[in-house]
Amino acid sequence: ILNGEIICELTAYIKEEAFIDDIDDYDDLLSEDRCYLAAFRTNKEYEGQGHISKLVKMGEQWAKEQGFKYATIGASATNVRNIQIYFHFGYTEFVLCEHLENGKVVLNYKKEL
Repeated sequence: ILNGEIICELTAYIKEEAFIDDIDDYDDLLSEDRCYLAAFRTNKEYEGQGHISKLVKMGEQWAKEQGFKYATIGASATNVRNIQIYFHFGYTEFVLCEHLENGKVVLNYKKEL
């Protein structure tokens, strides 16, 4: 929240039931010691100002406080920019390649918190 306006968001999946058919094979993404961070978004006018970096750090800190040892994250295989950003944040260990019904491919990575 900046000046009373929500400018970015993040979703943290911590239970299998939360996926609601979003992901079929979540065993490598979510477990007792692993959460899945997703849907990092920021309003266009606030891009490039470090808000997503702060949001990722906050999400990771929250996950750590909840007792998770790892966080996983995914990006469309064609979204090179996001993959580079996630690598920059330390998500470099490949865990799963998803082939979605719509033909998209999602690459998932993990990081020790």
